[in-house]
Amino acid sequence: MSPYFEFSAAKLVFTTDLVLPQISKLHSELRKSSLSELKQVDLSGVKALDSAGIALLLELQQGKNCPLVLLSPPAHLITMLELYNLDNQFELVKRAS
Repeated sequence: MSPYFEFSAAKLVFTTDLVLPQISKLHSELRKSSLSELKQVDLSGVKALDSAGIALLLELQQGKNCPLVLLSPPAHLITMLELYNLDNQFELVKRAS
């Protein structure tokens, strides 16, 4: 089990911020998991997110046939995705289900 996220039933739940100092640790932990069935990413535990976090989300999206569902995205993430014209890359759901 990772201290940075939980993964089960095609849902990845981040328990840490998605910022540059954390990304290399996250990459290392994510490589240990089989994320081929990933469909949803729960961001309810994320308080801070920067462009490195967006890059990580885009990496998770790569190779998927449909948009990755981002559950409970922080408001500033939505703003950043719109500014970078990336809001169409994901399906944004304001409440985790």
